[in-house]
Amino acid sequence: KIKFNRMRDEKKRLYFLGNLAQILAQIAFGVSAVIGELGLPATNPVLFGLVREGIAGPILIGLAVFVSKRANRPILPSPETRWRLWICGVAIFVNQFCAITGIKLAGGVTQSVWQPTQ
Repeated sequence: KIKFNRMRDEKKRLYFLGNLAQILAQIAFGVSAVIGELGLPATNPVLFGLVREGIAGPILIGLAVFVSKRANRPILPSPETRWRLWICGVAIFVNQFCAITGIKLAGGVTQSVWQPTQ
């Protein structure tokens, strides 16, 4: 009976952490859209996207190293999943590039309407 309760509590914790991660991701997307709107009138959107992804990559790698050391797990994914991660990275860059280009062409209000579809 104790194991069942622990499993249920662990599922609740993971459910909460999953929802929290989604909420924080949407907040980050919203903040980046506002920063993009403020910074884009004088900036090339392609350069802006490359700089933003170039800064986000090392931050995420540092976070992965920190989490993997706490969990005593290897940092690098298995070779079978590396190509999937590469495809996800390209898809995220294209998504952000198109969002930034949309802000540049249509404005921040239109982009904020489409934000939930990202």
